[in-house]
Amino acid sequence: MRFKVPKCPQCGADAIGTVERVWGIAEFDPPDEDGTVEYSGYTRILWDSQTTESTANDATLLTCGTHEWGSDLLEPDTIEEAKGVSHA
Repeated sequence: MRFKVPKCPQCGADAIGTVERVWGIAEFDPPDEDGTVEYSGYTRILWDSQTTESTANDATLLTCGTHEWGSDLLEPDTIEEAKGVSHA
């Protein structure tokens, strides 16, 4: 994969990955006699729910580990265009 903006606009660091959303279930301990529940301290991660986050204009959300920014994914023809290569 190649991105239009592969480096962080704020600090100049390389992107280390995409920002992902993953659902989880923070489990409860069994309820007390009065029905009160407390968190057990365990969260079950639902890995099949994982999706890549994007901006409002559908750019992929990248991170350097400190900052986040949107960048379009460059397709092979677009990479050549970005480098100024002409197929004419």
